[in-house]
Amino acid sequence: MLAIFPLITLLLLFFILYQPKQDWRRSYLSAVIILGSLIALSTELLSLINSINYPIIISFWIITNLVLAGFYYRRVSKKQQLFPLFSFPKITKLSGLILAGIMIIIVLVGIVSPENYSAKLMDKSPYNQFNYCALIAIRSSKDEPIEEMQVNKQLFIENWSSSSVKLLLPKN
Repeated sequence: MLAIFPLITLLLLFFILYQPKQDWRRSYLSAVIILGSLIALSTELLSLINSINYPIIISFWIITNLVLAGFYYRRVSKKQQLFPLFSFPKITKLSGLILAGIMIIIVLVGIVSPENYSAKLMDKSPYNQFNYCALIAIRSSKDEPIEEMQVNKQLFIENWSSSSVKLLLPKN
């Protein structure tokens, strides 16, 4: 269900950006670029405030779609063309086959959604007895520096560092 909101956003962006005098592909590419930027920006902003959870993400997409629907309504109320006319160029059979293959792969990955089996095994024996030999911490200069870290009741202390990368080894 969550996947429908970005698709609605993509359609709204496309209809907002479409101009009858230009090729429809230009509007589509612009909409895809804006959608990708929206996804990246929202992910970064929500992770900054530790709010990547289902209700917040749904709220973000609903608000985004409402704002875009408002822009679209404003454009439609000015008596501009409601649905653009498409003129698809002729594509070769090979191009169509490649495009169909890519679409099938995308749909299958979306349906299958592979699970993270290693995360499920972390609490089970013998995996829960795994001893880490080292940890690598990558932090920006704005983040609080790491001098030690505890993982699975094992303390790791800084052994080597550069500007943003630190190597932590187990404390003996």
